[in-house]
Amino acid sequence: WIIITMLFSQVFIVSFKFLLAKTWYISTFLFLSHLFFKQHKDFKPAFWAIVVPLTFVIFYTVIRHAAKDFDFHEANRVMGPFFRNHVNYAVMLAVFLPYIFFARKWYKEGSIERLVLYSLIGVFVVGILLAMTRSAYVAVLAMPFFYIIVQKKLMRFVAWSSVFGLIFMIIALFASNYYLDLAPDFDTTIYHDEFDKHLMATFEGKDVSFMERIYRWVAASQMVQDRWFLGFGPGNFYNFYQSYTVSSFETYVSDNPEMSGVHNYFLMIMVEQGVIGFCLFFGLCICLFVKGEDIYHKLKDETDKAFVMAIMLSLMAIVLNILMSDLIEVDKIGSLFFINIAMLVNQDMG
Repeated sequence: WIIITMLFSQVFIVSFKFLLAKTWYISTFLFLSHLFFKQHKDFKPAFWAIVVPLTFVIFYTVIRHAAKDFDFHEANRVMGPFFRNHVNYAVMLAVFLPYIFFARKWYKEGSIERLVLYSLIGVFVVGILLAMTRSAYVAVLAMPFFYIIVQKKLMRFVAWSSVFGLIFMIIALFASNYYLDLAPDFDTTIYHDEFDKHLMATFEGKDVSFMERIYRWVAASQMVQDRWFLGFGPGNFYNFYQSYTVSSFETYVSDNPEMSGVHNYFLMIMVEQGVIGFCLFFGLCICLFVKGEDIYHKLKDETDKAFVMAIMLSLMAIVLNILMSDLIEVDKIGSLFFINIAMLVNQDMG
């Protein structure tokens, strides 16, 4: 479908480059992972190859942040050059956290490796807390509830609820232009230097980063109405969204110097690849969780079951975060998304 939408793209060269990048992603992280990670033991070298440098980055980031008195304004910079910003950094830690819990299964109780892994759980949790990223907090807090959903075989209920909830939200917001009532106050919707004020402003609708997301979501919804079938072409949201914005939602950062995207991956796909692209990706996510639950309950070996649960928790953290960010195209998060899919497929085939 990306190939088809590329052929009808508003800016062909951008979409062609997007296709090349996506092909590299899928070839490397989906198909090669499918070949290499047949069982959970095959993932062990990759686990340590990822967790050791990530641990180093956490210590590096916390030390640099401590030198800045853990200032919230500095939280977006201290992880450089390893991560672009605190969102990518915190989400990567949250996405990989389930694998640290699982990795204990590889080692005997009381072994040095197990003690190291217990310590790493604490290190990663501290890293996530100090990264001051709301979506990463939500992902970690949702993990126990997601675990219960899978255990109780409630995934199909949750999946259908998500579908109907999405339809209801779209109708409620746009049927009578109710979304216009959500427009922020330009003078009071600002960036906050303290994290507690940042959180409070989010609930009050006065946080600039959250309201800027709504500014782009509104623009994206207008774009979808214009080219709902084929979209504007992969990678083309930034090139066209400004003319579709609604001025009443404008914030202090709406000039978008970073040239960032929609900050909702599902909506971005609908803008760039049309409603069919959205349905394909949304359907993929639903299928992963429903099928993953079936695989979990089909397996007999407890270690295999724990591995499938870690994969699904990692996928859940990614899917929750792409509701607020475009992280599938980020090298670290996007790579784990496809690796997770490959390993889930292998568990089903094994």
